[in-house]
Amino acid sequence: MGTSHIFVETPDGAAGELAAKVAALAQPASYREETDRVEPIETHMAWVFLTDSHAYKLKKPVRTAWFDHTTVAVRHEACKKELFLNRRLAREVYLEVVPLVSVDGKLRVGTEGAIVDWLVKMRRLPRDQTLETRLEEGAPTRQEILAVARKLSHFYETAQRAGFDKREYRRRIEEDIQQKQTSLAQPKYGL
Repeated sequence: MGTSHIFVETPDGAAGELAAKVAALAQPASYREETDRVEPIETHMAWVFLTDSHAYKLKKPVRTAWFDHTTVAVRHEACKKELFLNRRLAREVYLEVVPLVSVDGKLRVGTEGAIVDWLVKMRRLPRDQTLETRLEEGAPTRQEILAVARKLSHFYETAQRAGFDKREYRRRIEEDIQQKQTSLAQPKYGL
């Protein structure tokens, strides 16, 4: 199975801009909501900032074989698409897309000003309810697994079909499964 889409390219100058955004978003003063702290979490393709009550996702300005997020306009569209797609199963979690703006030389979330990027705003979920925590503490219960399976089964039975070539779709799914198996096979999960 190929891994060509794992290769990530960052345009010139984008790393410095991203670092400035991350530094600003790590500060409680950057948010309209009151928060005592902000916990930044880096993922492969984004930064997530946890405030006391929300999570804000900033997509990285990167390009892979599958997508190009190197412009603010494209990241805005990607945020809107993520919101649309994920609200189908988690409407109460995925709230809105908000601008990151520059106001008097400082970056702020969700206010008026010159837009420099976009974020997906989500309701923050309790850490003890994440899949990672549940796996570290032991497996989820059979009832929990069945509830998720029923919800997903119903969703996929009734979802509008995408126009994929069947062979290409299968290849992409197999590649995705391989990557997830590699990640989940880490000894800390005990799977």
